[in-house]
Amino acid sequence: MKLNWNIRYQIVSKHIYPINAQLIFEIPITNSTVYMKQDLLDISRKYIVLLDTLKFIQAWRTSTNDDRFPNYHVGNEQIWRSDRKFHHAEQGFALGLMNPVPIISDMACRYEYPNIQISFANHFTRTIWLLANHAEYLPIAVKSLEMAQTFQQYMGRDNCAIHSIADIYQQWWQQNQHLFPQVPDDLIG
Repeated sequence: MKLNWNIRYQIVSKHIYPINAQLIFEIPITNSTVYMKQDLLDISRKYIVLLDTLKFIQAWRTSTNDDRFPNYHVGNEQIWRSDRKFHHAEQGFALGLMNPVPIISDMACRYEYPNIQISFANHFTRTIWLLANHAEYLPIAVKSLEMAQTFQQYMGRDNCAIHSIADIYQQWWQQNQHLFPQVPDDLIG
C-alpha cells in the first residue's frame, strides 16, 4: 500500500482475528532510527499528520508559556533532556521495532495571529525526546480534519498528505483481506 508520504513506513498485522493492523513509522534520529506505531483499528476518527521538526519548533516558540511545562517551548536540547520523565521515553524508544512507541496524539494547535498556540494533553515527553534527538519528523494523530489541516499548513512536512486512520485501514484491508482465512458462516453467531 502506498500513501502519499515521503518517509519509510510499513503496515503490519500480528493477529488473525481481530485483524489488528498497525502503521509503523521509521523515524531517523541522530545516528539511529526509532519506531512509532498507530493502531489502525482505533475506533475514534483521527487524522495522521507528519510534522516537519524544524517547522514545529519554530511554531512552538511562538506559543505562550504552558504552566505545566514552563519554558519548554523556548527551550533547547539541554532543557528537554533535563525533564524528570525524559528517561522513560529513552527506555520506551530503546525497545525498537519489536515494541514501537505510540505516535503523538492529544496535541492541539490554533492560529492566533501572529502566533500559533500549541498545547499538549498527553505524549509531551515522547515529543521532547524526539526533538532532543533531532528526529527528522514527528507523526501525530489529531481528532479533527480542521486541526490536521492547521498543523499541516503551518508545520507539516512537505509533500506529505493528511490521511485518516479509518481510510488507511480500509485501503489496507481491501488490498490484504484475501490473505486472511474466512470464518465459515455456521461458526458465526
